[in-house]
Formats: sequence, C-alpha cells, structure tokens
Amino acid sequence: MGARFVAGRTFKVILIKPSHYDADGYVIQWWRSLVPSNSLASMYGLMAQCAAEKSLGDDVDIDIEAYDECNTIIDIKGAIRKIGKTNSGFVGLVGVQSNQFPRALDIARQFRAAGITVVIDRCPSIEMRRLGIRPGDMPARAGTRP
Repeated sequence: MGARFVAGRTFKVILIKPSHYDADGYVIQWWRSLVPSNSLASMYGLMAQCAAEKSLGDDVDIDIEAYDECNTIIDIKGAIRKIGKTNSGFVGLVGVQSNQFPRALDIARQFRAAGITVVIDRCPSIEMRRLGIRPGDMPARAGTRP
C-alpha cells in the first residue's frame, strides 16, 4: 500500500464592498477613501480564519480577495475568470446599505449570469434601526422571515 496522492483544490472567495450611484447614475468612487470598510475587514478576517483552519477540508485551499468599490474599479470579468478557473467559490457583497443595494444587485446580476453564487450581506444594525426591528424580533433560523 503506497501513499495516496490527493490533488489540492482551491475555493475562491471574492469579497466586494459596493459603492452607490450618484444622481446621474454613475458609480461614486474616490481616489482615496478616508474610512475603511469595517464590514469588509471583518468578513476578510472570518474567511482568513476559515482558510487557516482548513474549514473546507485538508485538500481545499481558500483563496480570498477583497475590494472596496469606493476606491477600486472592480474587474468583474476578471473575477468571473478567477472563480471559473477554480470551478468553486462565491462572491460576497458585504456591508450593503440601503443606498448601495441597487448597485449591489447590478454587480450580483453579472456574476449570477456567469453561474457564480453571490451572497449579499446587509449592514444589519443600520437596517434594523431604520425598520424598527429589535434583535429579539429576528427569526431563529437564517433565511426565514417572520
């Protein structure tokens, strides 16, 4: 009985903090952002921990990229190619606030058209306050509605 060779796989995670549109329909971008995205940093940290712990198995490497659209032009076609090369992964649109939701949907549509899974994370504390929802009012299971 010899050693068994297990081919390593890569799971690609692309995290994007979307910007929003101005009154004329253009994406608002800055040369430099003064305030970094805490949501993006937090999600990157969680994904990095999953990668370090080999959460998807010993033979799976998690490769993470993170972009803040407020100061970076997102190469969506390039991102689609990167995920396509690995044949597994997803795009996470993180910290999406109400005014960013239309932009997040426009980004998501492009990835979905290529068959890539997209997860949209809203900034819950802002949305919950705006809607008058208390944390105890939230459903017990993710993805369900009261």
